[in-house]
Amino acid sequence: EDKLNKFKNNPYVISGVADAFWYKNQDSAQARKYILRAIQVDPSYQPSYGLMGDIEGTYYLWDADPKHDSLSLDWYRRGIKASPANPGCYESLALYYAKQKMGDKIYATLEPMLKYDSTYQAHLRAARLLNDRVVGTDKEMFQQYGTEIMEHYALAHPDSMLAYDYAQYQNFFFATGRYAKALQICDDGYKRWP
Repeated sequence: EDKLNKFKNNPYVISGVADAFWYKNQDSAQARKYILRAIQVDPSYQPSYGLMGDIEGTYYLWDADPKHDSLSLDWYRRGIKASPANPGCYESLALYYAKQKMGDKIYATLEPMLKYDSTYQAHLRAARLLNDRVVGTDKEMFQQYGTEIMEHYALAHPDSMLAYDYAQYQNFFFATGRYAKALQICDDGYKRWP
């Protein structure tokens, strides 16, 4: 506490302390205390809201009470309102929708970031979130989201895609029997990463 006094007006450090209490010790009470302090110091510091949303969502993960999801989502939305040009809480909210298999809400949640940053890769982020939910799941989920994932990858800027993205993108074409398109994507990826 004494060492923290030196940084009492620095939301980054205060949120870092909250983060340590949560992720290192699973001490949600101390984490919440420091998050609220960080928000008090700087109400526009979005990572504090995101961490509080993560705590609410994770802490009650096994609780069947939907009010806890509501608490988590509320913190993400408050973070977006506090600092709309920061992608953190948009992405946390989109991740929540991905985990809940609400694919239609993922891109819609990320798209507003384009108003603040025209280079933000909303389609690529949506493809990655959906892809992470589908890989290793049943055939039904693959069929449900496969086309949407391919569309988001197709709309992503090629310069923003990593080799992993190209590999995942071509996997969907390969798995659906569209081998020529899968090979074309492999060739494109190989040209970028020989």
